[in-house]
Amino acid sequence: MNVSEASLIFIPDISGFTHFVNTTEIEHSQHIISELLEIIIAANKLDMALAEIEGDAVLFYKESGIPSIAALLRQAEQMFVDFHQHLGRYETHRICQCGACSSASSLTLKIVAHQGKLGFTHVRNRTKPFGPGIILSHRLLKNDIPHNEYLLLTEAFFQDGTALREDYPSWAFFQEQHSVYDTIGEVPYRWTELSPLRNQIQKVSPRLPETNKRPITQSVLIDYPLNELYQIVSDLDFRVLWNSNLKKIIKDEHNINQVGARHKCIVNTKLLDIETITNDFGKGKLVYGERTRSIPIVKTLDIYYIFERQGERRTKVIAEVHFDPIPVIGFLFSALFRRKITAQVKKVLVSLKKYCELQPKPTIGRVVFKRT
Repeated sequence: MNVSEASLIFIPDISGFTHFVNTTEIEHSQHIISELLEIIIAANKLDMALAEIEGDAVLFYKESGIPSIAALLRQAEQMFVDFHQHLGRYETHRICQCGACSSASSLTLKIVAHQGKLGFTHVRNRTKPFGPGIILSHRLLKNDIPHNEYLLLTEAFFQDGTALREDYPSWAFFQEQHSVYDTIGEVPYRWTELSPLRNQIQKVSPRLPETNKRPITQSVLIDYPLNELYQIVSDLDFRVLWNSNLKKIIKDEHNINQVGARHKCIVNTKLLDIETITNDFGKGKLVYGERTRSIPIVKTLDIYYIFERQGERRTKVIAEVHFDPIPVIGFLFSALFRRKITAQVKKVLVSLKKYCELQPKPTIGRVVFKRT
């Protein structure tokens, strides 16, 4: 064990998720948090040491060379903007409607920074900080600040009198406050909102594919609630259960299916490369789409499943297939290709209807059956 001189303790903490009991929601919330923690760690521009990941928070420290307040503000800015830039992209590219995915945009970041002496233990080549400074920093995550996205600095950063307001970025304005903790007493600190940084976040939207004037269209009414039916179609783990043409799906188990994600399907004996897409088919509709370039006589083939609510527990599913034939041979076989695809799509929708209507009817908002 050793004890350092004044060290920096820096804890970014993610907040905003509610409690989820649905299996899919738990898995997806864990995935989203993991991605955001990676974003936070990658945004570490102060060369801080990573002590550990603590659930929804990251514990950084720096043993010497305490950064200036201006440097801490720039670090907080980098993490906050990168964090929300990632969430913004996720919101525009997501296709999952589960509670975790649909509420991910409500997540935000608060950061607590403190300086003081640290103790260190060394176990199996790992160094872990501990001591009163660590305890105080964690206690400060629970405070009396009336906002949920901020940078909190303890008074130790301001004691030398060198912190000049003109060194701060224009968005930063510190307010003085204190909180009282058992066994510690009154702890003064200063904080500034991070909310003004939202103006720096660039909006990113997926590029919507062009659609054909004469798509292949088939539809079916299914006695199953819209959101749960949408999940069955968009969650690839369900696919082999209802699509009789599909033999196997090859996908990255660590990623959530979203616009731009790729997977492979073995349909009959063919291996197809698939990209998840979406499009705009009007208000009040959920849309899930896939694109492949693996069919020889077409440049691209897009299939969209469009979901329309027909009452509390009934849904209309419209399948639209848009394809772009290759010159000459594609046009020659276009009519035959349309008939073949029409028959396959009809078969798939019948299979989907049969599968869903054999399942227990879920409580609205929850899928109760198991995936593969």
